[in-house]
Amino acid sequence: MILIFDTWNGLCNQILDIQCSIYFATKYNFQFTFRNCSFRKDDLKTFYSKKFDLLFDIQPFLKFKGFLKFENIQMNIKNDNIYNQEGLSILSKIKNESELLELIDNQKNNDIQYFVIKQLFPICDFSIQKNKFYNKIKPAPNLFSIYLHFKEKHLPKQYNFIHYRYENDFTEFFNINYVISIDSLINHQKFKNKKLNIYIASSNLKKLSKTLYLTNDIYDYDNIIFKDDYLNQHNLTHLNFEQKAFIDFLIGLSSCEVIGHTKSSFSKLLHLYKQTKLFYDIY
Repeated sequence: MILIFDTWNGLCNQILDIQCSIYFATKYNFQFTFRNCSFRKDDLKTFYSKKFDLLFDIQPFLKFKGFLKFENIQMNIKNDNIYNQEGLSILSKIKNESELLELIDNQKNNDIQYFVIKQLFPICDFSIQKNKFYNKIKPAPNLFSIYLHFKEKHLPKQYNFIHYRYENDFTEFFNINYVISIDSLINHQKFKNKKLNIYIASSNLKKLSKTLYLTNDIYDYDNIIFKDDYLNQHNLTHLNFEQKAFIDFLIGLSSCEVIGHTKSSFSKLLHLYKQTKLFYDIY
């Protein structure tokens, strides 16, 4: 049986999907591959599947025992030898690893050779996974090149990083009625070095100028770094929300300090990588 993994939801949920997928496949000695990642539509609430390598680099996975390139097995997949070809979430059928193993075992009796698993992270206990496979995950090469160019041209050697979530998909899901302004975050910094410029990771940051989120025009702030203009100048506005998020994630990893929101998987995972804990919604 070959396991075919599809990752789902936002970038960091997908990174955790990958972590759990490698953990599960290697623990139980399955051959495995990655087929699809997920992108967001403009409403930021609706996800859809795209080819895995549009978001992630598969090269680091080639070192894992049992990993297969999806294109190398794709021609062998038929309607009658694959389970869950449409890629429905596995959460509707199982609640834990034991139930998943049982479901896989049952399909062997039906001459199934390929088993699609979408959204594995919620059923795996991340806390007991000793191997930090997530440290091996890299963005698609074109995204990494964009990050390197932006870093060279626009990032100082030292800077701080704010992950700022104000979008409706976030506030509505977590029932957040109040979003602190960027001005407040800057004026009441929790960073150790308050003299450093601050990169703000957020969507459409320029549009927040002269609103309750950002009192003045963004160009009036001499300590804010953002990527909107860079994306426009280099014809990169077509990038999906998750692709842009991966660029922000890399920028966050290279920063001196990070501050984010406790409800954000992006903020929490970035702190996990950096082994820090600094959140602006905790006082």
